[in-house]
Amino acid sequence: MKSQIFKNKAFSLIELMVAVVILGIISASVATGFTSLFQRKVQIVTESEIHNIQNAISSYLRNNASCSAELSGKTLPRRTWTDLKLTRYKGFGDWAGILKSNSNLGKMKIKTLSIRRKPGSLEDRFKDGITNYKIYIAQIKIQFAMSNLESKIFSPFYIELPIFAKSPYTKIESCYSGTKLPYFCQTLGLAYDSYRNMCKPQHQCFLRGFYSREYCPGRIKGYCRQSGSDKRNPITNWYSCPSGASNIKVGLYSNNYREGCGKKCTRVVQRRIESYICMQCN
Repeated sequence: MKSQIFKNKAFSLIELMVAVVILGIISASVATGFTSLFQRKVQIVTESEIHNIQNAISSYLRNNASCSAELSGKTLPRRTWTDLKLTRYKGFGDWAGILKSNSNLGKMKIKTLSIRRKPGSLEDRFKDGITNYKIYIAQIKIQFAMSNLESKIFSPFYIELPIFAKSPYTKIESCYSGTKLPYFCQTLGLAYDSYRNMCKPQHQCFLRGFYSREYCPGRIKGYCRQSGSDKRNPITNWYSCPSGASNIKVGLYSNNYREGCGKKCTRVVQRRIESYICMQCN
């Protein structure tokens, strides 16, 4: 009986030890789960904050005035990413100061802030007086990381901006705003008048008369009844334009009529009227 009791006590102690180990494993798992959940919550909040500051910086640079103030005079590298420093941005929320690579922003830091000319993008050009300009696409890359966790790096964020660069086209003159009148005139197919600071047509044209001809196709030598639409150019007194002017067809009309072709016979004769104007452009 005594031996049986000791056996039961020994078995109970083993059970207790196993139970303690199991409880320890469960406690550790629960603690790890809470820690992971907390870290995930912090990560979600941080990603949300990064999204907000990305939008804020993007809106700031897409404003032509602030963009030009930040980028004017800066070199635009052709393909290689080059560090960029933004000195006029006054912050998002309580953040303030210079934005550049390795800048700390509370729980976050800017790991990379750089700029380059977008590879493979087309360029446009225009002339303002004696100054030649080109329009390029500038790419700005921003990549964030967590300040206390260097291994946690977020995907880079890109901003693309059209910018003006004047000869020799190595530095940014200003951000594209569409308000440079010479370029605006060019995009409309007009010429820029620097004296009057206005757009004007590429060429000046003058009307040098008009005329119309009336004929019946297939009746080169035959009779064609006239309707009265046949008009000569009053300047040349003929169906032609003055020297130096070009004729431009502005109308082609059909005005058919019927004529007799014998006893109880009629037929339709096709009659055409072509109208021209005479334009002379310099």
